[in-house]
Amino acid sequence: MPIAKMATQDTDATAKSKSMVGLVRAAPLRKSEVKAFNTVFAPNQSIGKIGNEQLTAFIAGDDLKAKQTVAQLTRDIGFDPVDCGPLKAARYLEAMGVLINLAYNYGMGTKIGYKLVKA
Repeated sequence: MPIAKMATQDTDATAKSKSMVGLVRAAPLRKSEVKAFNTVFAPNQSIGKIGNEQLTAFIAGDDLKAKQTVAQLTRDIGFDPVDCGPLKAARYLEAMGVLINLAYNYGMGTKIGYKLVKA
């Protein structure tokens, strides 16, 4: 199956299904959940940048205090944290993870990431 077709199917499935955070949220022993770090490859997670470029940490969650804690953690690592809203936005962050994996599969390696450019 061509990768482009797989990407479309994954996107459709993502839009119609619960996010992984949604599945965790349904667990009986629930605490505050925050979605973060799925748009960054492992070698870049401990430094928050690629070369001299600071990466963006996209964060979603319903608990403001928990999101602030995660935002500070990402800031301490070196990321530029961005609050993407409530936990239901996690499905879109997961789609961003799919896109970055597609880029990896096209041979771009792990030295790629997202950076939100602000004017």
